[in-house]
Amino acid sequence: MSTRYGFTLFDLRKQDLNRAYYEIVHQLEVDPAEFGLEVLAKRLSAWAMEVLRAEDAQLGMYSAELSTLDDQDEPDKYLYAVTICQNGSDQVVTWPDPRGFLKV
Repeated sequence: MSTRYGFTLFDLRKQDLNRAYYEIVHQLEVDPAEFGLEVLAKRLSAWAMEVLRAEDAQLGMYSAELSTLDDQDEPDKYLYAVTICQNGSDQVVTWPDPRGFLKV
């Protein structure tokens, strides 16, 4: 079976003092065949913001990730991430992964 890739948007919530809760908001299988993984990584922020606008997302922290997908369509090996702070419909801050794109 060939490697599959996906964009996954997680809602990050603090569960208690030492633990965070991650919930998948949206996931999309993507195919790097035409443009490559690095181009997909550059499109991750725009995709995540589009999903958040369409979902009328609540205030909070989100993580958008490009990763491989396992046999159950769950994110597996992470390649790139963007953290998004949603503070209202017109106040959004994004942080690209400081490590940059991780090679497969």
